[in-house]
Amino acid sequence: MSGTGWLRVPIELQCSLFFSEPEIVVPVRDIQEWRELDEYILFPYDVAFFAGIEAYKPWEHVHKHIPDLLGKWKEIEESCRTYFTERQAKRALEPMKEGISLLFMMLFWVHGKPVYLQDWPLHVDALDIKPVNAVERLTFIMKGPARYHAFVQLSELFRELEKHYVKHQIKNRLRQ
Repeated sequence: MSGTGWLRVPIELQCSLFFSEPEIVVPVRDIQEWRELDEYILFPYDVAFFAGIEAYKPWEHVHKHIPDLLGKWKEIEESCRTYFTERQAKRALEPMKEGISLLFMMLFWVHGKPVYLQDWPLHVDALDIKPVNAVERLTFIMKGPARYHAFVQLSELFRELEKHYVKHQIKNRLRQ
């Protein structure tokens, strides 16, 4: 498959917060290699993987991509902060969804795995590198992503996950 195509959302990624329709457009040509996350589609590499489409697998090269994910989060965080400061919570919904998706990518990719949204609490709970009470906090965020307190929690989860990731990297270097 080349170009852009409609794909059924794989069962592993079905989650109404991120995918309201059963099919999505995936720019297959654009996911053959790592791309900047400017024109952002939620979980494009993971969708391709579960759909059996040959595409780049960022979770196999995660150390190259953590800075990109964190950089994109910083942009989103600033937008959300502005929306909440101006009391425009509804406008924060889409960037918050994007931020939540970035957190899921980071959580799973640092373990060398694609994102699993189906039964995500079980999958996240089984991960080694994660913030304290990650499942409970993500559940809170996902129940009301356009709330200010969800934004605060998401920001904290990113900070904590980044710290855990760096700590894990340092431990791995010391073992070598």
